[in-house]
Amino acid sequence: GHLHSAQALRAFLAGDQATSYRELTAATEGFERAGDLRNAVEHMAAAGFALLELGCMERAEAILRRTIE
Repeated sequence: GHLHSAQALRAFLAGDQATSYRELTAATEGFERAGDLRNAVEHMAAAGFALLELGCMERAEAILRRTIE
C-alpha cells in the first residue's frame, strides 16, 4: 500500500493522473488486504478525485460514493 501511495504521489506531481489513479487503486487494494480501512478509504477517495481530473465523471462518482458508505 505505502509503496503504491508514494508512486501515486510522484505521478500526481508529474501531472500523470492516469498513473496516479492506477497506483492509488493498487494502494487501496493493498490497504484493504491488510485490513487498514482508514488508509484504504483515504486512497479510494483520492482515486475518485484522480478520475474527476481525467474527466471520468461517472466512474469517479461511483468510487466517491463508496467512500461514504
